[in-house]
Amino acid sequence: MLSNSFTPHITQPTTSFIQRRLLLQSASALGITGIASISAPALAQATWPTKPVRIILPFPAGATSDVLCRVLTERLSAALGQPFTIDNKVGAGGTLGSAEAAKAAPDGYNLLWGTVSSLAVAPALFPNAGYDPATSFAPIAQVFRIAHVVSVPAAHPAKTLQELLAMARDKPGTMSYASSGNGTISHLIGELLLGRTGTKMLHVPYRSAPAGQADHISGRIDVRFDTMVDGRPAVSSGQTRALAVTSATRAPSLPNVPTMAEAGVPDFVVTGWFAFAAPAGTPDAITQRMSSTLADILQKKDTLDALAPHGVEVAHLPPAQLREHISREAKRFGDLVRQLNIQPG
Repeated sequence: MLSNSFTPHITQPTTSFIQRRLLLQSASALGITGIASISAPALAQATWPTKPVRIILPFPAGATSDVLCRVLTERLSAALGQPFTIDNKVGAGGTLGSAEAAKAAPDGYNLLWGTVSSLAVAPALFPNAGYDPATSFAPIAQVFRIAHVVSVPAAHPAKTLQELLAMARDKPGTMSYASSGNGTISHLIGELLLGRTGTKMLHVPYRSAPAGQADHISGRIDVRFDTMVDGRPAVSSGQTRALAVTSATRAPSLPNVPTMAEAGVPDFVVTGWFAFAAPAGTPDAITQRMSSTLADILQKKDTLDALAPHGVEVAHLPPAQLREHISREAKRFGDLVRQLNIQPG
């Protein structure tokens, strides 16, 4: 005989069950089938983003990173249906903003714009940076590579790179070169060139690349190692003279400027790069969706047209390849920082 006091056990639905049920109901209303067995990662990919996405950019407004990232944010907003906004968090060679991104919630709504300076160089320069590029982030995608242009003021007597180096050897330490800060890629390119060629110049660090442009044009600074974004406009307008580019081949936007090898410094190839990352723990479905969306955006003609004036090279790397690339670059430039004993300014 069954007891009338029997109470059945009721299992409470899990959050993921509820999410799937809601998605099923929406799909049913839209006439979509085959979604009943959707997994939680697939659900994250299907629903993200549902609100604005913040991109923490650890460099100033108007700098190379800011200019290039803005080309992509409006296209990401259009492709994914939510605003992608830039939050410039400047300081300590890019580590201030990067550390903030590393500590953000891993939900896909706080992303990082990373560079060779912030993800490969700065952690060696600032041992207490607050993040480890190898473990603090979930890589999303590399998007660009960019050459640097070696330039002198228009009135400078050096017409070639070899003439510039000869002048530096004749009067060691009397010529100056500018960078966008101690330990930045422009600083390391300068030190690499001086070490390779046995020359000496005075290093003058600025807070950012645009900050030193007026001093360079006026002749107060002899040499700069700018990205194509920062350096090409002054070259094209005749305010400065380009002596070489640091890429393996000539830059399409400065076709008459030789590579470093052509200018007499063989095996000298250094390019900057730019990438998106997310806080460690961000679901793979989100990083993969962002990466594939960027890959599509980077192939579109309107994107390429918008990038053409800036002299960048589209160079998409998906998450796994980006992780390996960051590891190699961190060792390469970290070794250089330690070898030269470069200290924060």
